[in-house]
Amino acid sequence: MEDKNSKKIEGTYFDIDIDKPKEVEAERGPWVMDPNGYFLIRIDYKNQKLEVAFCNSDNKMLKIVKGDHPLPIYYTIDRLKLISRIDHACYIGTELQKAFIAMKLNLKYVQDEELDFNLKNDS
Repeated sequence: MEDKNSKKIEGTYFDIDIDKPKEVEAERGPWVMDPNGYFLIRIDYKNQKLEVAFCNSDNKMLKIVKGDHPLPIYYTIDRLKLISRIDHACYIGTELQKAFIAMKLNLKYVQDEELDFNLKNDS
């Protein structure tokens, strides 16, 4: 809980000092290819699974990671050391969460596009 006099927020493990934090305007950086490769994400709606194919820089599909929730997929991708760039990891996290929402709400999912909450999956 925030204590107005001390400018702190009571956290679960630590109190957080919120006195004059520096605000930074968010901006998108340039796209840079991960030297390890890239991912193709799709949804198996029938079996309620997320499918993430890993391709190397020669465009050869090397692995397919499947799961019913983004978290085990994140951990598997990390454990297999398929990502070398933090921006790529952030991107994969965002895309997997978006695909998960689409799967649960039966929405059409297209990688790298915004979710359209009015467009149902037709497969």
